[in-house]
Amino acid sequence: MTSLVASATIDASMAATTSHETTPPTSPTGNEAEPVAANSHPNLWQALGTKAQQLVDWARLGRWLEMSNDNMQTPADSAEQLLARETELMLEIRALANEVRSKFWPEGTFPIDPETITNRLGYLLKRGPFNKPDLKPDDPNWISGSLRKESGNPRPSISIESRDELERQTFTLAHEIGHYQIITDNMTDQEKLNLMIAEIRRPNRNNASDPHEHPADLFAHLLLMPGATIMSWTADGCTPEEMARRFGVSSESMSNRLQQMAYTMI
Repeated sequence: MTSLVASATIDASMAATTSHETTPPTSPTGNEAEPVAANSHPNLWQALGTKAQQLVDWARLGRWLEMSNDNMQTPADSAEQLLARETELMLEIRALANEVRSKFWPEGTFPIDPETITNRLGYLLKRGPFNKPDLKPDDPNWISGSLRKESGNPRPSISIESRDELERQTFTLAHEIGHYQIITDNMTDQEKLNLMIAEIRRPNRNNASDPHEHPADLFAHLLLMPGATIMSWTADGCTPEEMARRFGVSSESMSNRLQQMAYTMI
């Protein structure tokens, strides 16, 4: 697998050189890209290659399903195909998240602390007020975190904005871990050494429509909120609010995770 060189600015994040020449995603009523093989792990990101822009996401699925309510016909098979691809993606990312969690965190212990996982992975972590003093967390220019990996340096560096709420810091850190794990999955040590990444996370961006941010969000959800634990706690009568507290995540993150499970049971 060739090295990936990624760059990020205020308006564009995580872009791999292998995906710059992609064609726009096709309409669900047009010709669809062939789905990624379900047994492709650990080659998900490599298999996607130039098809990265055609990844299915929750936002597009939701919009197409809503069309039927506006008397705009949406073929049933298109919705099924979208859900099938999202499920495949989640299975791949879940395997990676489970692997990281099992290696670097005690089983069955919650909330999961991504800072401990970061340290055990050997990544550098910095926390601080990186945004301008006059900016607020709801400002569109607000940066919650960033990931950097320079060629020749074996250790990636993650920066987290300390003025964010603790739950947002937790999710952002898990998100950045996911970026690096997904991109370097199936890379050789030499390829990892030569890798250069610069990525900025903005909490108010629609990550569901971004083919690079969406998998990292999935990784964070699956790392912090395992499906088996959610099912167990639900069977015990635990409410979403209680689960959010026990997982150490925001109500919004918990709601997003439950919606994922409602569609896929993953």
